[in-house]
Amino acid sequence: MIEESPITPLVRFEKSSNTLFIEGQSKPENPRKFYLQIIEWLDSYMKESHSKKPNNNVDPNKLKLAFNLWYFNSTSSKMIFDLLSFVQENKLKYDFDCECDWKYSEGDTDMLDSGMEFQQLLGLKFNFISHQ
Repeated sequence: MIEESPITPLVRFEKSSNTLFIEGQSKPENPRKFYLQIIEWLDSYMKESHSKKPNNNVDPNKLKLAFNLWYFNSTSSKMIFDLLSFVQENKLKYDFDCECDWKYSEGDTDMLDSGMEFQQLLGLKFNFISHQ
């Protein structure tokens, strides 16, 4: 979907597991523009998948968001919150089951705290995964 750059994360969707990966660092010049394209894509995906039947043992109404960010600035934080809010608001509308994998480097308490704050504010299911 979106190639990684020195200021933006890699964004890719894996159809075989219905997983949206966001990996790297996020400090784009225009975070709103960057994340709105992802939100718009998610909106289309959720609308389109809403009426589909499971295929190849993959339920189209299950979505996983897999974050593996090692840095994001404050404006990106706001847009990540908006992206997660969008998913939270629309998962009931489109009958989606959604969970987030929040990966963080072992010892990076700031990144862990950020994920925990998103979970607390939004009520989405988060899996916190520490890695080296």
